[in-house]
Amino acid sequence: MALEGDLKEFSVPEVLQFVALHEGDGILVLTNRGDKITFGIKGGKIVAALYGKRGTPQPLEEYIIKSGRLTKKELKEFKARAEELDMPLDELLKNEGIIDEREIKSVIQFKIQEIVDEALTWKDGTYKFQPGKEIYPNSKVRVALEPNALVMEGMRRIDEWQRIQVVLPDEETKLWRREEAKINVELGEEEKRILKIHEDGMKVKEYIEKSALGKFRTYNALFNLIEMGLLTKETPMEEEEKVIRPSIWAKLKISFEALTNILEYLIFLALMGGSIYYLIVKKLPFLIELIKRYIIL
Repeated sequence: MALEGDLKEFSVPEVLQFVALHEGDGILVLTNRGDKITFGIKGGKIVAALYGKRGTPQPLEEYIIKSGRLTKKELKEFKARAEELDMPLDELLKNEGIIDEREIKSVIQFKIQEIVDEALTWKDGTYKFQPGKEIYPNSKVRVALEPNALVMEGMRRIDEWQRIQVVLPDEETKLWRREEAKINVELGEEEKRILKIHEDGMKVKEYIEKSALGKFRTYNALFNLIEMGLLTKETPMEEEEKVIRPSIWAKLKISFEALTNILEYLIFLALMGGSIYYLIVKKLPFLIELIKRYIIL
């Protein structure tokens, strides 16, 4: 099955759906401005994926380190042993009891979904299907994921991004812990993991690096924790000032009350002034006349 063209004419979802429909075997290569995404396809299903972007970490290795199974030094030693034995790293780690097959499959699926998410954001570039080729021919841990399901999940995540990025506009955003939640709900596993690694003033990019949840799931968990009121973008000092300092509406209310009092005072003075003017100018001659008459009498 030959398939090659421009992503402007045939979008990423359409390419993946076409491959799934024709149950292709091979690799699908997408390129965009120097970046490259490769999907391993078997019987129309996605079995592997690679994202060729500057130093992109391998999720399996990242997961193992962040989960505390191995240190970087120990992982490096295992990688060297895997190369000596000409064995895939995941197979060696499984044999050594470091990680089981279920976890490996979970990490592979997580990795593939993240790469599909990235591919769905590409609006231009090229695609090419190469029949008969494989990405990881020696790997014994296999998954087979439906492209349509991955695309649907990816589109859902893209829709969520619009809401999330209003609250968390970039990876430099810093967060602080609040002790009391605004919404009393049970925390999910991803939210619990974020709170476990949290340190006041951490940036979003640091959560992504330390959580091993991937970009979208980290953002989503942080967003949920902010909505619950357990995390905030305001420092403790800003929170305190927010409580002590009256709001703009309170200030306006105070100003309005002050203005009302001033106006009342001015009206009172005006009324008093008018009364005095009436007594002195209008009635004083009459009073003088009465006094004269009284004295004369």
